[in-house]
Amino acid sequence: LALRLDLSGAPSVAELLERTRRTALAAQEHQDLPFEQVVEIVKPPRHLDHTPLFQVMLAWQNNAVGSFDLAGLSVEAAGEGLDQVKFDLELSLGECDEVIAGTFDYATALFDQATIERQRGYLLALLRAM
Repeated sequence: LALRLDLSGAPSVAELLERTRRTALAAQEHQDLPFEQVVEIVKPPRHLDHTPLFQVMLAWQNNAVGSFDLAGLSVEAAGEGLDQVKFDLELSLGECDEVIAGTFDYATALFDQATIERQRGYLLALLRAM
């Protein structure tokens, strides 16, 4: 779901989380609407260098990747996939053995490694403070 968050009024972390929760729940009421139709309704300025509604993605992966068996067939994940990002910044998190772990991927045409490492440090400091 593409979400627009309201940061007006310098909200506290608790207030921002509550706003985000309300926004996400409201957006879920329309989650069946195809993304292309949302773009058509919103009519954002279009640019070939980025997606029309958002450039930063947060993904919470709460489904365990494992193997499963079908009749006469065993299926398991083949690996991490392609080393290519679709958005300017992508933060993918999930819980594994009671620890939250993840990856921070980025467009190397926009950011260098030092910038992303600094942003990672800011994020960790923020989470620790929360």
